Amino acid sequence: MNSDTMKPSILIFIVFTVFNACSTSRESSQNHESPNPDAALRQGSYQLEDLNPQTILFVQDAFKAIEKHQFNTFIDFCNPAIYAAQKSIGIKRDQFIYEIFNLSIPGEDYLSVLDSTIHSIKAIKIESCQLNNADMVTFYTITGLIRLQDESSHAFTIEMIYRNGEYFFTGGVG
Repeated sequence: MNSDTMKPSILIFIVFTVFNACSTSRESSQNHESPNPDAALRQGSYQLEDLNPQTILFVQDAFKAIEKHQFNTFIDFCNPAIYAAQKSIGIKRDQFIYEIFNLSIPGEDYLSVLDSTIHSIKAIKIESCQLNNADMVTFYTITGLIRLQDESSHAFTIEMIYRNGEYFFTGGVG
């Protein structure tokens, strides 16, 4: 074999090797799941402080945003696909927040009740966190009380998931 006929063969071999290495690398990175920080905990009810520091920080930062009325910041903690779906059917930000917390405060005009409620949140107290570990996903159900500026307290329940290395608060599309 002369050197002129070996050049294309070597080039084909190099291209094939590089292509194969890139494909294998991409597949392994797509199949890699981030370890769940609360995977060691069994299914059950916990206090927030019993959870992994990473989980605690996520929840605390999100709830601080609500207490400071930084509602757009709170939306960043929510599942973007669910929020986009809600927006597409006409749900505004404040209604999304009210409903993601599963609040139910009586009043004659639903929209004015939710608006006045969201804008008068003073503090959020977490009472418990129900944990359910499934394959590569952890589901959290956080319950507690939201205290308003008039000092009334209202029960809330909010759902959160940890999947693929990210936390998100979730809510129904309805």
